[in-house]
Amino acid sequence: MPEWFEEGLDADHLTEITAKGWNKPLTPDVARSMAQAHRAATQLLGVPTDQLMRVPKDASDPLYPTAFDRIVGLSVPKTADEYKFDGIAFKDGTPLEPEDISFVRDFAAKNKLPVSAARALAQELVARTDGADEASRNAAAAASTANTTALTAAWGNDQATNKTLADQAIGALKALGVNVSLDGLDANGYVSAMNGLVKLAGPLREAPMLGGGGNVNTSQVTGMTRQDAVAKYEELRLNQEWINKALTPGTSEASYFSDLQRVMAGV
Repeated sequence: MPEWFEEGLDADHLTEITAKGWNKPLTPDVARSMAQAHRAATQLLGVPTDQLMRVPKDASDPLYPTAFDRIVGLSVPKTADEYKFDGIAFKDGTPLEPEDISFVRDFAAKNKLPVSAARALAQELVARTDGADEASRNAAAAASTANTTALTAAWGNDQATNKTLADQAIGALKALGVNVSLDGLDANGYVSAMNGLVKLAGPLREAPMLGGGGNVNTSQVTGMTRQDAVAKYEELRLNQEWINKALTPGTSEASYFSDLQRVMAGV
């Protein structure tokens, strides 16, 4: 006697039951499996087709991007402003800058990130910045230590004297509007720069010689503070005729310029 599936079924149905393993005598197990499959199918009856979605088996499936967008879209904020980053701060307690928050919000909204993923991204940004800042501070501290060690070895017993002279030179240059920065120099460059400042301090202490000689017009700078001298210099340096005379040895302008330099340098 033929089995139940051997007669009366078209090719499509026969292929279906064969694929499901039902092409065998109608045992209780086969009947139970068929009943469960029928019930699962009937539950989908009446559901709009646009609400049905086949789940791709992996990311290589062409339908994966569409499925991902639809599933994730159900769990993400609708606007960027809905992403909140309360409690996320740098090690020193400083909260995220407004521009950082805007960047993470826009990125999260554009890529449809869930709130938890957006917060994780913000936390990673904070940790990365903290790490970079710490590395920069450590590098600067190491360079400072190396420079100090090299300078101590180079100057020996002249350490205190040379440090004073270098500080005087830096003060004089700042008074003239020259910004002195030794950041970023290696040990050799730092020692060389500091030696140059020491050499510069000598002529600054003998300011009259810088003006080309002549009598010092001390009455013109008596009682002047360094701030007064700087202000006067800023006024005079705009007068090109006066500058030309101040750079001419032996003139009264040259002597006055020398006196101003001494007051500005604090020597």
